[in-house]
Amino acid sequence: MKTTPFKNQNTLKLPGLARVQYFRSSHSGLSQNWQVSIDDIHARNWNLDFKNPKGGEVEEEMSSKELVERILGFEGEIRDIIVSL
Repeated sequence: MKTTPFKNQNTLKLPGLARVQYFRSSHSGLSQNWQVSIDDIHARNWNLDFKNPKGGEVEEEMSSKELVERILGFEGEIRDIIVSL
């Protein structure tokens, strides 16, 4: 029994592959995206908990007292605006 020889084709024809390729091409330039090398993952014992190196905004942590003071300050500003109207 003779089998059909394997033909090497450069294009993959998998279901849904076009959607994956479209997603990757349309989202590749976004500032939130980044890549991690397999060596970095291996060095961290396969832990995938990486922080985004592109950063973005850093959230400021405040104590309860600071937070209440800030809210009261905003309320004062709002009250002044309402009075001026």
